[in-house]
Amino acid sequence: MPITPFDLSKYPHWQELVKSNSAYKKAWLEGRFPPGFNLTSGENTGKSPSSRIPTARVIHPIIAPIPDEGPGKEMELLLKELSVPTKSGGCNSCHKIARQMNAWGVAGCRKNMDYLVKHFRTHIRDYSWLERLKAAAMTVKTGLVLELDLLNPVPSLINVAIRRAEEKEAARRAESKKN
Repeated sequence: MPITPFDLSKYPHWQELVKSNSAYKKAWLEGRFPPGFNLTSGENTGKSPSSRIPTARVIHPIIAPIPDEGPGKEMELLLKELSVPTKSGGCNSCHKIARQMNAWGVAGCRKNMDYLVKHFRTHIRDYSWLERLKAAAMTVKTGLVLELDLLNPVPSLINVAIRRAEEKEAARRAESKKN
């Protein structure tokens, strides 16, 4: 009994495969292509060729919760310690970068230091000279001035936040080992 190849007129992507690839053309002529149709025995499996095309599975990523503690939290505490005012309506960008810093952790913040410096330098412009001078005076009052590079305070502030987060993380690990 001669085999009649499957009609590919409704499936242009399969037509292209048969035209461009000799192995597909041979399988089509032998009744082995498209999958799901056993034309050598004359038996239709009952599945349309399109139902045999694997569909992409939606994979939902597992998103770990962002920790409340970390370099971002320490940066927020540092700015509060220096009496840096929150801009009216709250600084949504500040909260976002703090959460991002917490998500990155200590190592991620060190790796993304250039990005963090650029971000904080951009937002310094939102503050007046008077607000900046008050923050500088608070560094003297709190003793933080000894830890900062006064000619380039942004990277050193970020480094202080990272160091503080690292110290707290080490203390938590030591405490959990005791228990």
